[in-house]
Amino acid sequence: MTYSPVDRQGAAQRGTVALRLRGRTAPQAARVYWPQRASHTAALLLLFNGGGVPGLIHDDANARTLSSRAGVVVVTVPHIPGPDDFRDAVAAVEWVADHGAELGADPGRLLLAGDGGGGGAAAAVALHARDQGWPALVRQILIFPRIPLPGPGGAGGLPTGLLAGVSPAIVLTLDGPRQDDGAPYAALLRDAGVEVDLLRYDHRPGGERVVTDLAVSLRKALSARAPPHRPDPAARHTPEAAAVNVHQLNRSARTTTEVLQMRKVQAGLFSSVDGVIESPDQWQPGFDEEMGATLARMLDEQDTVLLGRVTYTEWAEYWPTSTDEPFASWINGTQKYVASETLDTVGWENSTLIKGPVNDFVARLREKPGGAIGIAGSPTLVRSLLQAGLLDELTLMISPVVAGGGLARLFPEDSPQTGLKLVEAKPTSSGAVIATYGPAR
Repeated sequence: MTYSPVDRQGAAQRGTVALRLRGRTAPQAARVYWPQRASHTAALLLLFNGGGVPGLIHDDANARTLSSRAGVVVVTVPHIPGPDDFRDAVAAVEWVADHGAELGADPGRLLLAGDGGGGGAAAAVALHARDQGWPALVRQILIFPRIPLPGPGGAGGLPTGLLAGVSPAIVLTLDGPRQDDGAPYAALLRDAGVEVDLLRYDHRPGGERVVTDLAVSLRKALSARAPPHRPDPAARHTPEAAAVNVHQLNRSARTTTEVLQMRKVQAGLFSSVDGVIESPDQWQPGFDEEMGATLARMLDEQDTVLLGRVTYTEWAEYWPTSTDEPFASWINGTQKYVASETLDTVGWENSTLIKGPVNDFVARLREKPGGAIGIAGSPTLVRSLLQAGLLDELTLMISPVVAGGGLARLFPEDSPQTGLKLVEAKPTSSGAVIATYGPAR
């Protein structure tokens, strides 16, 4: 298979480029999205768009966000049902595996995804890859998939008794009477000994929610640093094992709900030895590489930001028109929630004013799927959430300087006593100390 660039206009700004894949049957239009901090070791995600989640693929912003939040190079290909759709899907996967290095990614860390009918194509190609012994897949990701499942006795559809040895799966599914085939197929995979991460929804989410949850699951899967799944065709079950009762499938699927972890709330602040956090530009001796790496790690984990009124007002005046990249694009594109008793509206893009008690809102937000929740500046909000037991991680980058009087400290003299646990402390090349604390519980 060959490829040729179709439209490179604006590629540098958007991180995307359109390619034309020439498959075994007909040309396939594809797009490529690179994360902001691209690396030749980045994983490579091929995603078949089957229309299961409106806007998930065709929305450049969602695809770009998925790429940056998960730290993967994303290639999207439309899934067009027809007599040759399986061959086209196989051709696209083989092309991506062959040319991953040219796209700036590690083809040995290949992920295969699809939504709706594209999810069915991804599942079928994952089985094909297992049977052929190539390419090795880190995960198959099935997003509200439509998969032809067998009836009683194993008649028709995918050979459910032959799923052993296929790559591990991340499956997104809707609860309710067969909204999609995700839950029963996940049950079949588990019965075959395949590792499955199952995410359930009680209503159909939009593309932004799916992207957020996918990024969290992908970071978790990739952070394990396990080698890609190596297909073992010999591990398949015999056809006789394909007899599966659909009612039993549905019953078991309803009892295999995954419990999502509580989202982490984290804050990172510059501090002097005497606890001053206001205006670090006036007293901080320098910003070193270790501080930059700490902040980058926190941003990679976060997909939501909490701001107090003062920080919001200052940042909303500066960042919307700033060219200070990559943070400008990150903060402008990230969901922001503003805690204020005096503001009536917020106009910065992706900003929402918190209604009602802030602590109650944050407690509910932690229970929803997603990445870490960061607090930008906002020392009053940091103190409030800490005292309410809602702050999971407080990182102080303590510079070797006494800032003196006249500037605000993180904890004023009237602050109540609050116990903390030291999670990590490390010195930096500039003489600072980066100390991370968690709740003493």
